[in-house]
Amino acid sequence: MTRKSLFENTCSALSAIYPAKESRINALILLEAFWGWPAHTVFIDGTALVEADDAIRQRFEKAVAEMQAHRPLQYVLGKAWFGNREFLVDERVLIPRPETEELVRLVISENRTKSQKILDIGTGSGCIAVTLALELPDAAVTALDISPGALTVAHENAVALGATVEFRQGDILCENLLGEYDVIVSNPPYVCCSEREAMRPNVLGHEPATALFVPDGDPLLFFRRIAELGQQALRPGGHLYFEINERMGARVESLLHLQGYDRVRILKDIFDRERIVAAQWN
Repeated sequence: MTRKSLFENTCSALSAIYPAKESRINALILLEAFWGWPAHTVFIDGTALVEADDAIRQRFEKAVAEMQAHRPLQYVLGKAWFGNREFLVDERVLIPRPETEELVRLVISENRTKSQKILDIGTGSGCIAVTLALELPDAAVTALDISPGALTVAHENAVALGATVEFRQGDILCENLLGEYDVIVSNPPYVCCSEREAMRPNVLGHEPATALFVPDGDPLLFFRRIAELGQQALRPGGHLYFEINERMGARVESLLHLQGYDRVRILKDIFDRERIVAAQWN
């Protein structure tokens, strides 16, 4: 079998689950991960024969079968890229998304000038907290999550990437925050349960539901609670940053004004969707 034929066979195997373009991208990523071929070599050296390494072939076929069963590529490989760093991921944590990278870039750009105490609520894989700790080395970063499993993954990522982060377990819906902070940032659950029908099986069947969904009757549950906690935990002039459901921008903005925040801003992502809200506590 040649490299090109293996690539085409993999695309065909994935095409029942993913659109054609996504199948091609996923196939190229799998080939590089398991066989060590950079994407361009599949086309430049497409006639090269695939070496008969049974162990690699078996692991590769298992990975393709897992993806055919709707397991996300990132969980199959056990890693995901966030910014320019590789993070460990599995079913205990959400897969990091590009819009969360935009949230983190905003926090970094607005908080470089002085030492800050930063709290990441609902840290998951730790991608927000770890990135902030590495990009803002003078900051003291704390990361909070309700899930012991998520905190284990986040701690492993901090160790692997050399970041200093304090991790805490806690349920913000029934506990108050300890300490004072200059910045609180959160990518909380914000997908309404009624939106499940529009979501892919690879998300619904594998990513942790507790990190995704909120009741239809109270879609601002976590935004409201975090804003309440910020009233006590943010220092005067402190900043609050959220990733939001793109349909909830105006409602989150109104909520923050009612809770005493000012300089409330709704920012759009690269796809022109309202995905970030920033505010200041005075």
